[in-house]
Amino acid sequence: MSDQIEEVEITRDEVNLNNKQVKPKKQLSEQQLLNLKKARERAQERKTELKNLHAKSKALKEEQLKLDALEYDKLKKEEELKKLKQKELDDIVNQQQEKQNKIDETKKKKKIKKIIYEDSSEDEEVETVIIRKKKESIQAKETQPQQQQQRQPTFNDLANMSIQNQIHKKLNEEKFNSLYAQLVNCRY
Repeated sequence: MSDQIEEVEITRDEVNLNNKQVKPKKQLSEQQLLNLKKARERAQERKTELKNLHAKSKALKEEQLKLDALEYDKLKKEEELKKLKQKELDDIVNQQQEKQNKIDETKKKKKIKKIIYEDSSEDEEVETVIIRKKKESIQAKETQPQQQQQRQPTFNDLANMSIQNQIHKKLNEEKFNSLYAQLVNCRY
């Protein structure tokens, strides 16, 4: 049986050798050769054109990355400036609040204290102690509001009021922007 298989294989090889006869190449005319040459030139030109386009697109991507990096740096600097300005505004507001608190502390109202002692004995004694401030300071406080009503605000007073209004306006805008950013989940 193995002999028969070998014979079959040999016959196949012989058949393949017979079929592999060398075919002559087809002769091309001069026109066809010129057309092939032109097609190769066009293909080469297209290849170089694509190579140039690829290089340009790569350069554009690099430029875009550089621009994005510069924009990012610019945004970071703006954020830092906003933070510094916010700190300055907070410091100014805190200073003004401290000044207002000091002014409020100095403007304490006149207090009258009464101390009453009671004994359980039949003779009840009531002792009252009244503490009063000097009349001069009371009169000065009474005349001070009248003077403030009569005098007109100075340029410095108006400037301070304007600055305070601007600070309050800025703070309100910042609060609104931060609230809006939190609601929309985006940076401002």
